[in-house]
Amino acid sequence: MERKLNIILSLCFIFVLQNVFCQNGRALCKAVSNSDFKKIERIAKKVIKTNKNGQLYFNGEGSGYQIDLTSCLDSITDWFKRQDCVEDAYWDKCQMKALIYPGHSSIGVKFRTNKGIVERCFLIQEGTTGQINLLGWRPKISKEKKILVYKKMYEYNGFIELQKLNCYPYLKREMKNDTIIPQILVGIWQMIKTPISLEDKGIKFKMNAQNELELIVDSLNTYSFSTYFSKTALSGLGYKNGSIPSYCIVRMLDDNSIQVEYKSLGVEPYTINYKRAGYILDR
Repeated sequence: MERKLNIILSLCFIFVLQNVFCQNGRALCKAVSNSDFKKIERIAKKVIKTNKNGQLYFNGEGSGYQIDLTSCLDSITDWFKRQDCVEDAYWDKCQMKALIYPGHSSIGVKFRTNKGIVERCFLIQEGTTGQINLLGWRPKISKEKKILVYKKMYEYNGFIELQKLNCYPYLKREMKNDTIIPQILVGIWQMIKTPISLEDKGIKFKMNAQNELELIVDSLNTYSFSTYFSKTALSGLGYKNGSIPSYCIVRMLDDNSIQVEYKSLGVEPYTINYKRAGYILDR
C-alpha cells in the first residue's frame, strides 16, 4: 500500500512539474513576441530554480561523492531549445574557466521576437558560500550548497556561435557549404579494419530529441555534433561522466563507408574505417 502511494505521489509530482513547464513555455513565447525581456528574465529565473539540484556521483576514493551540475545546465538549455519562440540555445560547457568556488556558467539563447532574432545570456552561479555581505563584513550563516543560483541576464551577440567553436575546435567559420547530411549517417556501422587494441564492434549514429546528430561508440562514449561542418567532414565533441572532453572527426569515404578519427587529451589519436551495416564492401 505504501509503495503504491509513493508511486501515485511521484506521478502527481511529475504531472505538476510538466504542467508548470508548459505554462512557463507559453508565458515565455508570449513575452518574446512582445519583446518583454523583464518577463523573459523572470521566467528564466524560475526554470533555473526548478533545475538547481545536481546529480550525486562517486568520483573515486580520493574525492568521494561529489555533485555534478552539468545535467542541470543541459536540462535548462534543452528546455529553451524546445520552445517555439527560440531559434537556438547553448551553454559555455567548453569555455576555459578559473578553478575557483563558486564557479559560473552562462546559457545563451536566441529568441525569435517580433523585431527579429535577439540573443541574450543568463549568468548562473554554481554553488553558494553561505555568506552574506554586511557593509564589507561577510559572516557565514549557513553551509555551502552545490546548487545553481541565477545571477543576471546580459546581451552578448555571437555567444552561441563562439561556444560551439570552443567545443568543436576543428571547425572553421568559412566551412558552411556542407555536402554531408547528418541524417544519412543514422544507423549501425561496422568496422572494416580493427586495431589490435580494440574489440570488433560497431558504432551507432542517431538523431536525439533536439534533432542533433549523436555518435554512440559504447555506454560511456557518446559524441555530439555541431551544426557547422565542412564539405567532407563532421566534427564532434565526446563526453562521459566525470572525464575530460574528447573529439572525433567523421569523414565520408563514399556512400557506404566512413572514417572516424578519435582524439582526446593524453591519448594517442587513432583512426577506424567503418562500413554501413548490411553493406558488403568490395575487396
